[in-house]
Amino acid sequence: MKKSITDAQRKYFYFNTLKALAWAAIVCTVALAIFIMVESWLPGGESSKQSDAVSNTLLSVSGKTESSADYTSILSAFGINTSAKASYKLFMRKLVGHYLLFAVLGVGLGVSFYLISKHRYLFGVYALAVGVVIAVISEVLQLPVFTTGRVFTLEDIGIDILGVLSGLIFAGACILLVTAALKHGNKRYYPLYKQALDGLCSKTLVSRVGKVTAAYCDEYGR
Repeated sequence: MKKSITDAQRKYFYFNTLKALAWAAIVCTVALAIFIMVESWLPGGESSKQSDAVSNTLLSVSGKTESSADYTSILSAFGINTSAKASYKLFMRKLVGHYLLFAVLGVGLGVSFYLISKHRYLFGVYALAVGVVIAVISEVLQLPVFTTGRVFTLEDIGIDILGVLSGLIFAGACILLVTAALKHGNKRYYPLYKQALDGLCSKTLVSRVGKVTAAYCDEYGR
């Protein structure tokens, strides 16, 4: 006869699953933040080579030519003026190297802070604050005192913050959808998931596994 899973065991499974997800989100987000800092620190010549390689790859995939890809109007909306010929590579540099990179960072920050924040309703505020700090530092690292051939611009910081906001909105929407699916999909087990989520925070995340396991089993039963 198959042994049924108790509510305490199911709750403990939810807790460990959420903990693993939190660690994965944090590690990936920290790795991405470090990557952004390192890329910001690169000299201008090396950074341009990398950007050109990405731009040329995307251009070949799209089937367009550099002369036919005019993004001057989009760039001018952010206060960036350039020629039509140079607009494609500059646009891709801003889109991929700034907006999309920071959008992914925003998703990671949003998920991480949602899972580990004691005041979970403020996760977006925490994530945005950290995202803004990373955006500013990544531009400060481009000052002549830290590297060569790079320029500090407020426009880039604005694009970075816009990316973080977009990522946060996407993460928030996914969290709402997943929560709604869990809540309405299985009303019996949703309270167990919610209690497991409430038991996860930065303190339980960094505590030793054995200690957390014992404390959690004492509270909810084995």
